[in-house]
Amino acid sequence: MTLGIATIENNEVFIMADTLLSFPEKSGKKPFHGLKVFFLNKEIAIAYAGIAEEVAHGRLNAIYTQGHKGDIHFLSEQICQSFDDKVDFLLAQSGARPAIAKITEGSVSIREDDGVYWIGDIDAARYVARAASSSANQLQQNLGNVIENPQFSTVGGHCVVARGRIEGFKFVPYMRLISPSHFPRKCDWEIVDFGSAQTGGFGYTTVVPINEGVNGWGVFYFQGMYGEFWHVNLESNMSELLRAYARKVQDFTKIIEDETGIELEYCGSLGDE
Repeated sequence: MTLGIATIENNEVFIMADTLLSFPEKSGKKPFHGLKVFFLNKEIAIAYAGIAEEVAHGRLNAIYTQGHKGDIHFLSEQICQSFDDKVDFLLAQSGARPAIAKITEGSVSIREDDGVYWIGDIDAARYVARAASSSANQLQQNLGNVIENPQFSTVGGHCVVARGRIEGFKFVPYMRLISPSHFPRKCDWEIVDFGSAQTGGFGYTTVVPINEGVNGWGVFYFQGMYGEFWHVNLESNMSELLRAYARKVQDFTKIIEDETGIELEYCGSLGDE
């Protein structure tokens, strides 16, 4: 299970999901983490929920390369016919006329106006949608809250967000910092000590490709001096998790760039550049 969300806002389209991949308890399989949002090209992003694992990558790329480029309606129908009802999908199309397609239970629904589609855990989706605002920022914040809430055991890991503009889709870099001993003052600028792993400090930045339509998503933990990057190439049916230790996010980014050949960016860093 998972939770995937897509929304259109001000002629831009957003698609987001968690990274937890879990299975029914009776299967005996342990959950793990992986990238569940990726791009078929610059203009079309997709997220899945259900028992798809990495088999979805090759099959989706095969459907896409058969000649259905640029037509989200026809592409959605082809995907719907190629997967059983154990897998649900969200497709998002950027450009002059952004659109979202939801594929679930053997049917396709498409919208081209402002609004929200979701797939996955219904209780988690209700929790995310409970706020009066359905802006992309609010949805991302609520999804992050669901990920951290132990009540929703099928949703976890990190929030992966992609944003589609006229130029195409890119993953959105963001940073999170938690200080163990900081009490903010109302009117003064001040230096915040985010601590160390020993003192309970916690923080990370996501690391994502700079260019539109490039798959791959990572996270670097400041206090742990450790990072992970999910490297996905649909054309070669390749999906791998790269891990590296580094003193700073800049060093981690360089390691992954050298390994993958992908130009990367991150949201922020701690300490000296």
